[in-house]
Amino acid sequence: MDVADACLFTMYDVREITFEIFIAFNSMFVFYINTIMKEEIKLQTKKIGLDVIMPIDELPNKPSGWAIAKQIVRSSTSIGAHYRAACRAKSEADYIYKLKIVEEETDETIYWLEIIEESNMLTSNKIQSIKKEANKILSITVATIKTMRNKSKK
Repeated sequence: MDVADACLFTMYDVREITFEIFIAFNSMFVFYINTIMKEEIKLQTKKIGLDVIMPIDELPNKPSGWAIAKQIVRSSTSIGAHYRAACRAKSEADYIYKLKIVEEETDETIYWLEIIEESNMLTSNKIQSIKKEANKILSITVATIKTMRNKSKK
């Protein structure tokens, strides 16, 4: 076999190499996208807590306002803290478990936002954007949990 023969690839060799390159690239791309998405969601979940803290000082200075303020600040800031914990999960099961907590805290935050809005403690326009963001985070979290459960069943 001379040098020219050694340089010739069969169609099978080209396909195999192309497929291996595609798999490697695809894996790196998926990892990169997942990392970016996780960082974006970390920012969004932290922002919910910060966005809730601002208008809470405008709640009525009476026992009902104090009780609701304490509850919503706790639940809204907990969303980001628990999402960060989920990102450091030790297994898929641990990840799902921690995301379930994010789901619960987000749902509780939405509940308190509805209470504030429906009791007219704050104007609706101050609550609407926070509620919209919380619902978006809730949707992402629920979809991620479903995806992870389906993935672990396979």
